[in-house]
Amino acid sequence: MTSTVDEQKSRTIGCLYVAAALIVFFSGIFFFLRYEQQQSQRSREIRRTNHRADVISRVLAGDSSVIIDDLELLRLLVQNPKCTLKIERVVLTMLTIDSKDALFAGHFKKLRHLGFYDCQGADYVLQACADLPVEELFFEGTVVSDAQIASLSNFQSLKNVRFEQVVDAKEAAALRLLPSSVEVEIPFPEVAETQE
Repeated sequence: MTSTVDEQKSRTIGCLYVAAALIVFFSGIFFFLRYEQQQSQRSREIRRTNHRADVISRVLAGDSSVIIDDLELLRLLVQNPKCTLKIERVVLTMLTIDSKDALFAGHFKKLRHLGFYDCQGADYVLQACADLPVEELFFEGTVVSDAQIASLSNFQSLKNVRFEQVVDAKEAAALRLLPSSVEVEIPFPEVAETQE
């Protein structure tokens, strides 16, 4: 009988050791993965910070074109008065822009070309830039409201508007109402489906 009790104690202790070892093992994996995630996040932030500094340096060295895929980069460019006077071409890429962030875009006093690639909030940016000397507008994968399309005629220097995306008949009609001095490019008009 004692041998059975001793065997049970031994098994119980063995199970406890295995359970403790598994807890330590999985805790180690959890903390390792968390550490790796934090390191990866730090690394991404360092790359982002370096990229921002590089873009600002290039603008200060004379590059008048920027691709902005980070709202913080937009804010930093606007905080530097030399940048706001040098930038003539901005492409906003994969951003969600609210009305407050859009106001920053209105600070590029020499802005001639404004492009949007896969952005949300283009209406706000267009409103903020309506008084700038914008000559060209480009849209791809970006929603622009009918009201904002109609207001493109407020851009006094506008010469070209290009929608590199499917444009429905209503949008195309609104674009055709722009002054004749504005070239409108719609390479992908909506095609009406044929009814059988």
